[in-house]
Amino acid sequence: MKILCGTDLSEESKAGIRLAFALADAQGDGTVEVLHVIQRELMRLDKGQELLDEVDNQTRIRRSIREWVEDVVGERDFDVDIKEGKAAEQIRARTEEIGADYVVLAQSGSGAFARLTLGSTAHRVSHDPPTATWIAKASFQEFDRSSRVIAAVDYEEASLPALHEAAALARQLDVGLVLVHIVPTAGVSVFPDGFASYPMTNAELAKSAKDAEEQMRDFLTVHAELLDGIEVHSHVLEGATVRQLVEFASNQEALAICLGASSKSRMERFFLGSIASGVVRQMPCSVLLVPAQ
Repeated sequence: MKILCGTDLSEESKAGIRLAFALADAQGDGTVEVLHVIQRELMRLDKGQELLDEVDNQTRIRRSIREWVEDVVGERDFDVDIKEGKAAEQIRARTEEIGADYVVLAQSGSGAFARLTLGSTAHRVSHDPPTATWIAKASFQEFDRSSRVIAAVDYEEASLPALHEAAALARQLDVGLVLVHIVPTAGVSVFPDGFASYPMTNAELAKSAKDAEEQMRDFLTVHAELLDGIEVHSHVLEGATVRQLVEFASNQEALAICLGASSKSRMERFFLGSIASGVVRQMPCSVLLVPAQ
């Protein structure tokens, strides 16, 4: 199990380092590679010379990164890689190169610089993650095994990879799993040049909620084998998806929110991308984003 952890060596990104190694320990056979991306405008030492062109510079930077990581998690076995360019692009490229099973990034900090660098990278990646991608809450220390994993489900085929990841995590950590489906209070009309929402009537909302409850029961039955041996709870909520997910997870003191983050149609990419990005911006806990396969 290969885990790629992107870091900008900031205080906030230490949470990503801690989560990456906690994930490796939970997996049992997980290996971690720490990736640091240097922006091009910071690379040039003088005219015609790049920072990473010199072997001594590469060695010094790798050693500094290794010391920084070991200061966070102690002496561990891991690889270090350094790239130059745009962080989100390099993370995607390196994920493909090594066949990473997970990418781990950290939530943006409160400072403007943190939001500009690591924060913007996490948000860019969250729109279309290259593989299962963790965004670590800034306060993350270790997996709280008294908490539960929350999986957002929409009963569609595209969300099943996220359900599988959530179930696997709950089983590995021996924690409960809460399936949450959210009934929107607004409908969507599709036009050739875009989309428009409209408020649902009370009758439409009541019918949608009833249908969703029935679908949840059927969903649990269909996936009983996958969920076997896990303490599973389910909830159907009404309202704006991001707000409901964030509030519910906060009230539950959740270990993580797991949700699908991409789909094939233009409308689904727009809404799922907005949901994933919205949850990451307001995350009350760490978030696991899983692309549709």
